[in-house]
Amino acid sequence: MTNKNNAARVAVQAKPCQKTAPMDCSSTFGMKFPEDVIAPIRVGQERFTWLEHLFSCIADDPGVGLRAKRLAEMGSFVASEAADFADVSHTDMLEVIKNGGAA
Repeated sequence: MTNKNNAARVAVQAKPCQKTAPMDCSSTFGMKFPEDVIAPIRVGQERFTWLEHLFSCIADDPGVGLRAKRLAEMGSFVASEAADFADVSHTDMLEVIKNGGAA
């Protein structure tokens, strides 16, 4: 600890890191705003919700056979899980964008 340049002292005396240049969404993704980059996730979430409802309608149809009913129930479950995952992912990413000052 008698060394004048120990790691703790160097860390305390270090200047704050310079922020990297802001990402140019236009040149990287072809979109102007960071929110637009993650917008397809929201669209995907909506489409999965539509599929969930479609499969539910098929499963609830009294004229559908048992096998089709079970397959529709499985499709509804998978679509619901995918919609939930996309929704949470979009919400988390949007929060990061807003907290980072990009939005």
